[in-house]
Amino acid sequence: ENDIVEFKSTDSSGAKKSKKVIISNEDELWAQYKYKHISEAMNGITASFNEFVKNNSTAKLQKGAMGDLNLDKMSDIIRSMPQYNELLQKYTMHMNLIDDCLEIFTRSDLKEIGEIEQCLATGVDGEGHSIKNSKLVSLIVSKLASGKLSDEEKLRLLMIAVITLELTEKDRKMLTNDLLPEDQRTVQNLVWLGVTPQAAASQKKSQNRVDDNVKKAAKNKLKNISHDLCRTTTSIETIVPDIDKGNVQNDQFGVISLPSGLALSNLKPKAGGVTSLRKGKPGKTTWNEASDDKTKTRLIVFVVGGLSYPEIRALKDLEAQKQLDSLLILGGTYLMRPKDYIQGISEMGSLSEYQNKSGGYSINICLLYTSPSPRDRQKSRMPSSA
Repeated sequence: ENDIVEFKSTDSSGAKKSKKVIISNEDELWAQYKYKHISEAMNGITASFNEFVKNNSTAKLQKGAMGDLNLDKMSDIIRSMPQYNELLQKYTMHMNLIDDCLEIFTRSDLKEIGEIEQCLATGVDGEGHSIKNSKLVSLIVSKLASGKLSDEEKLRLLMIAVITLELTEKDRKMLTNDLLPEDQRTVQNLVWLGVTPQAAASQKKSQNRVDDNVKKAAKNKLKNISHDLCRTTTSIETIVPDIDKGNVQNDQFGVISLPSGLALSNLKPKAGGVTSLRKGKPGKTTWNEASDDKTKTRLIVFVVGGLSYPEIRALKDLEAQKQLDSLLILGGTYLMRPKDYIQGISEMGSLSEYQNKSGGYSINICLLYTSPSPRDRQKSRMPSSA
């Protein structure tokens, strides 16, 4: 909370004590892995620790204790090398954080919940096969009846279902009847995002709202990733490469009004070095980027309404895979977590609150926390997954 983490550390005497640390980008491990998948962070930090021990002259004395490295052995090594305690404590802290996250993941059965969410958001299962809407509804009903979900987890799952499925009245009531009254109002507030919580009365079966392109993207992604719970493709993940290559079209941004004769496809960043706007003799500039980044075009992406961790991770992966010609600079009005998304929608007023005396609607609200934007209406609109 507030960038402060608490974990158990082992001192030189072997006693375990609770310790609080402020996490920031000054911690190189945190800066390197904070947007990575948890399995990548676990493998990467363990490999980095092994490399540190291997190359450290004092640590080489511990060679006999390095088989099957685990947290206890890391603590033993720390106690035997007090002069390296500060750096090694960072490794221990991050491994403890990963252990805590994995414990929550297992205890809360998040693997199964995440799989249902991904099926809803993409329309395909972990094998890339299309999944029937009736089966999705059945999976949700079973999970809700398990008694393992908190009220917040129930609401999150049902919001994803309402966004991605056009539910019949029977299915909607079956899924939402056990919700708290305030949570039912939150589901109804999805209308502000262009989502109708219930299908027309004449519709006999619940229908999938997920676009075929979203399903196709998920199937393609499953061929190239090792984490099947990351098969959702966010809108920004396809839009940014289009802008980078100059291929984006005006109709991808229906809410943008451009001057006559100007097209988004003409806005591709120009190649070349960065030019200083200072007058007089240019001064020296210190660059933190690699030397080949000095001549790259800067592509600034600022998301009004919030940027989620999965979106950041996806764009970072595009950079790492050398799929962008430009140097990407990310920003947003808010770093949004799923609970922020839900809270923002719950704080919106109901339609009846905005109905004026003439029977029309007077609407003056800010969709600050809502994502996705209107441009995502033909795509999956799943609240961001962690």
